[in-house]
Amino acid sequence: GSMLVSAAVLALMAQLTHAGPGAFNHCNGSFGLAAKDFWDEVKYTLEMDMVGRELGSSLDPRSDNLDILRQRMNAEVLMDLDGAVKDCVFGVISAMWLTLSLVDSEEGLEKAREVQATADSLYYQFSELLEDSGWMIDPSKFHGYRLLLGREKNSCGGFRRKV
Repeated sequence: GSMLVSAAVLALMAQLTHAGPGAFNHCNGSFGLAAKDFWDEVKYTLEMDMVGRELGSSLDPRSDNLDILRQRMNAEVLMDLDGAVKDCVFGVISAMWLTLSLVDSEEGLEKAREVQATADSLYYQFSELLEDSGWMIDPSKFHGYRLLLGREKNSCGGFRRKV
């Protein structure tokens, strides 16, 4: 089973303009398998990561916290992606982007590319809701992963670079 967002959720996206405030941004476990504590943890991790990047450091991609997020993402988000998107789309995107390098090292390049593609397409479909969502997502901060995952051509081509 690939991780494509189903037609049902795409149909929901079509009604975004009428969705009202809070749609796709409940982040409280009202849909899907992931509970509020998961989304809170993702948001906290994202904010730590953003602050760290401003200061010139980023989270160690091999940290235990991120690995727990990855495992919970697999169990709670990817098992019911539609529900997770309805509950907390920016939490889904953040969890995917934050754990990409771990998904790559633990589960392989194909899975990482699939997660990346899913996160990217969700981001573009929902970007107009981001401003009022309270999530500090900046896709440019994750540009390095695109290079690593070979989505964009780069000269060095070395993939298993651990920084």
